[in-house]
Parts: sequence; structure tokens; C-alpha cells
Amino acid sequence: MTRDKHGKVDHAHKAWRPFWRNEHWHNAPAQQKYYWHPGETVAMSLHVVASNKLRLTISDLGDKPRRKFTTTLDASGFGTKRDTFFKRVDAIDQSGTEGKHVRHSASHINGTTWSETTLITAGGGDQAMMPGFRKVIDDPPAHVKIVSTRQQRLHGGESIAINASKKKAH
Repeated sequence: MTRDKHGKVDHAHKAWRPFWRNEHWHNAPAQQKYYWHPGETVAMSLHVVASNKLRLTISDLGDKPRRKFTTTLDASGFGTKRDTFFKRVDAIDQSGTEGKHVRHSASHINGTTWSETTLITAGGGDQAMMPGFRKVIDDPPAHVKIVSTRQQRLHGGESIAINASKKKAH
């Protein structure tokens, strides 16, 4: 849900704002300064900052971002001296349906691209997030399409399309 400058729900101008889940779902405030629109490029980072704490930052790409959102969140089990695992999730928000089939809707995502995804080790080294780290949940079948060029794969990138209008086969 996005809101216009008067605080009313804006159905005409599509945008997204940061969200995350630890024990519960959370969103950045519904304010213009935290909205990103189709075609815009963002930088995201997630850092372990203390025992059981992560810092999420999303901003415009570049040295002097116009928009930036940062939050420190509780993350039970994460710490600076523990093995840590992250996942990247691409989804159409269908709140309350985790672990269930995608609901039929007119929603779709086209042209979404992860240019680069890098995992940084505790020792300071880095590794691109390779396809082997991925688990695609495509239920009903054929509603998710993932393509990548060799260059994208080298940097942990890929392009994603999700079409929730594909009905479950019976």
C-alpha cells in the first residue's frame, strides 16, 4: 500500500517500500521518501551488526542517494561468531499465505533484475550468490520465470518474472 502526499491510499501510482520479516512482518513507513517505482535501481545491504541484530539498508544507487531507508532489526540466532545463512526472496505479496499455493490474481512482476548479489564473509572475502544457493518455489508450475546471462551469473544476478494469474492445474 502506498499513500499520496495527503496520506490517502494511492491506487494509481505503483511503488514498493522496504519490508522484512523476523518474528513478524514489518514495513518502512508509508511515506514518499521510502517509495521506489518501477524502473528505479536500488542498492540493498544486510549486515550482522551484533549478536541477534541485523542492519538493513535500501537506497538509491550511487554515492549520494536521494532516498535511503535503514533499520536495525532483531534477528535471533545471528551473530558475529556464528555460521550465518541468508536468502533472497522474490515474491508478489500475498500476505498470510506462506507455505501455501500462490493465489490466482492479476498481479505480475516483469523486468525485475538483480544486477549483483554478493555475500561477504567474516574474513572480508566475497562470493557472488550463485544459482546453487537458489530454491525456486514455483507452485503452481510455470508462474515463475528466471533467466540470466553468463555475465549476470558471474555476479550473482538474474532477471525474474512472476505471474500470479497462472491457475493451478487440476
